[in-house]
Amino acid sequence: MTDTDPQDAGAPQADAEGGDATAVTVSSTTEIDIDGDGVVDVVQTVEVTGIDVDGDGVADIVITTTTDAVDLDGDGVPDIVQITETVAVDLDGDGVPDIVDVAETLAADIDGDGTLTVVERTEVTGVDIDGDGTIDEVAISHSELEDDE
Repeated sequence: MTDTDPQDAGAPQADAEGGDATAVTVSSTTEIDIDGDGVVDVVQTVEVTGIDVDGDGVADIVITTTTDAVDLDGDGVPDIVQITETVAVDLDGDGVPDIVDVAETLAADIDGDGTLTVVERTEVTGVDIDGDGTIDEVAISHSELEDDE
């Protein structure tokens, strides 16, 4: 089942400095009952926001956020949540992203008490330095929850 909330298709918004930037957001949610027991096992939400910074009608910044929540034990409470956010920025207006940043966060209910703990975070950033449309430099950061046992 997929639902798109038309309320999320935002109206144009001015930027913080009162300029002519506009933002439009569209989102959808999908619920999946994998084993057919009537309890939703996976919920995926996707939200895409396009921001036109220079007012030319083309999104200069596109932010895509995907959230996956998985209920492994069928109690209706997510046991694992993965959030992936991608930001693509076109600085020179050629329609090709000059900066791409992808961040992924994984949280899990480690001890079964219903509380999610961030267990892993990875971020990858690519930059087109010379403006030729290809990523020239990549930076990667990764962190994991330290196990105290």
